[in-house]
Amino acid sequence: MKNKLFLILQGNNGATYIANTKSWEAISCSLKFHTALTVKSKILKKGLHCLLFLKGIFGAGKLKSCIEIDQYLQNSLKSNYEFSIDENCSVLISPTKDKVIVHHHHQYFQKFAFGKSYANVKNEAVIYGLFNDDIKNFQVSKFFDSYDDSANFCFFKLSNAYIKSTKIKTTDVVPALVEFFKLGSGKYCSVNTYINELLIKIEMLGKDQMTVQIQVLNELKNKYGKMEFPLGLVHRDFKPWNILNFEKPLLFDFEETIVDGLPLEDVFNFYIDPIIRYKTAKEVTERTLNNEHLLKYKNYLKGLDISINFNLFLHIYLIERMVFWIKGNEIETSNKYLNLSNYLIKTSKLS
Repeated sequence: MKNKLFLILQGNNGATYIANTKSWEAISCSLKFHTALTVKSKILKKGLHCLLFLKGIFGAGKLKSCIEIDQYLQNSLKSNYEFSIDENCSVLISPTKDKVIVHHHHQYFQKFAFGKSYANVKNEAVIYGLFNDDIKNFQVSKFFDSYDDSANFCFFKLSNAYIKSTKIKTTDVVPALVEFFKLGSGKYCSVNTYINELLIKIEMLGKDQMTVQIQVLNELKNKYGKMEFPLGLVHRDFKPWNILNFEKPLLFDFEETIVDGLPLEDVFNFYIDPIIRYKTAKEVTERTLNNEHLLKYKNYLKGLDISINFNLFLHIYLIERMVFWIKGNEIETSNKYLNLSNYLIKTSKLS
């Protein structure tokens, strides 16, 4: 058995992928870190698979051993943590270089976090504690062997050994997200209270271009006033690459999940966020407000016994996304949400 198995790859997003070239199957397991959604990305993934296979055969000079990968991780991350690298694993290092996921093939994933990623991964560990065996409309990985030093380092393991993995083409995310939401705080909030808190966040940013949005928020306060809606478990980063389309969809990546989130946020994010950066406001609107999606919004709200029109939640969602991306210094993305909001207001699509 050859000693050198691993190839270090730098991703376009700043992440580092350490692929295992031991066999065709090992490469396949290594590529589970990358979810291909479009035809183009699926073709590219197949091509990468073939390239890595050839590298495993002919690229001995660039391949690394388990010991060399362990040393590489410690040097790159400036840490002495034990990552348990062996010949049956592959690795992902986050762009921020403070989070590592080691995939022990056909066994489990182990996530390590320190520095700035510590708080989010610690939050994810807490969220996994909310799930139980009574879940009907979705499933999650088995969470075990967690450790938290209560300072700046934590890890845990996730296994999919018992996941029901019968694949389907697409998933209706609404039943899963309704049940997911109900696992949250269960608290209720009035429209006035929620919008007033959002207005304070906008004021603190001092962004003059949100004048129209502020006007709309005040109009929504006048229209819905003291009406209340529930707050619940919201993923906050729910996108097609954070779900596997099984008969019972597998949900994962709960680092940003909160227990007192806005209804419909995850549904909107699932459909809007993946396309908003490269589609026009008109194109995003046509997809977001087509008959199929309008029915999904209605069914979601019905599942939560919410009688408020979905347009309230969509206006708030778009404004909260603007605020979120401004705080993350992603001004271009924030402006995309602003353009969409302005288009919907200007064309009275949500009147």
